[in-house]
Amino acid sequence: MHPALQLSEILCFIFKRDFSQRDLFNFAQVCRLWGIWASDVLWRTCPVPLHAVLQPLGHITKATMVPPLPYFEIGNIDEFGWGQFLDLSNKITRVIIDCRLREAGLEHIKLAKQKFNGEPFTHLETLRMEVDDGQHETLRLVTAPTLTSVCLSPYTLPEDTLNWVAKGMPEMAPNITHLGISLNWMQTIEISRHTALKHLELRSVEVKPRFWESLASCKRLTKIVLMACMNVIEWDDASGWHLDTVYFPALRTLRIRYGHARVLLNLVARSRMPMLECVRWDEYTRPAQDQVDRMAAQLKLYSPKLDTDTLYHDDTTAHGGDSDDDGFGW
Repeated sequence: MHPALQLSEILCFIFKRDFSQRDLFNFAQVCRLWGIWASDVLWRTCPVPLHAVLQPLGHITKATMVPPLPYFEIGNIDEFGWGQFLDLSNKITRVIIDCRLREAGLEHIKLAKQKFNGEPFTHLETLRMEVDDGQHETLRLVTAPTLTSVCLSPYTLPEDTLNWVAKGMPEMAPNITHLGISLNWMQTIEISRHTALKHLELRSVEVKPRFWESLASCKRLTKIVLMACMNVIEWDDASGWHLDTVYFPALRTLRIRYGHARVLLNLVARSRMPMLECVRWDEYTRPAQDQVDRMAAQLKLYSPKLDTDTLYHDDTTAHGGDSDDDGFGW
């Protein structure tokens, strides 16, 4: 091996370049020195399961329910374990919530923070939930001011957690630009406090007026992706539409996947999107020709930047994605 490839400064510079996770794993197996630096970059750049970050504090167990839900058990925390936890949590930039913490464990973390000082997850940028977190305290633990991307969409959240995502999360993490979330047919959420939001992905059977109108407060919003949306609620009572039209000053892309074409038609009729450049759907949502013509007529009036001929182009790329789907990076 060339002597230059044994210098820490050069290895650090090389490994920070745009290598895949597989490449970094291979580099880590070359020798001990390469393993140290490649592993360090892996921790800093790749998604890390929450249980791996919590290892210095306790151990993971399986609950007795079916299917088994992983819990991370945390007892009394000593100064050494707390220091190791801080080192790991402040190294990572992407975390996957793959386990739940019991209330007692969260209390032990709060006590350790008061006793030994130090704030965890100070460089965290991306968060993804992969277990159904019954309480938002686990989510709260990893919500840091540096967060920019949050994907909660695999699971429908409990009502109290939804309320915290709407009100508490933007206070703790005011710079979130990408948000993915799921709602069941009875739920809705107001996104108005997420003022930095640029890219929203919603997975829900229905789009409710309260939710859609709250998006008008997100003045930087440039992209909305609707997943599995089959209907727009149109009632006129207190839960219905309060605005005749919803104004989106910066929205450039509106997409729907695995949904119903009437959702696009209704939302386009209710909205004013002067900067809109792209309206897309997948093959499952293909609208009838008369629906396309009605959308085109509406968009010609209020979205002058949009070439309405593109409405006839189905989104048939792999997994329904396109080249600008770079929001969550998972």
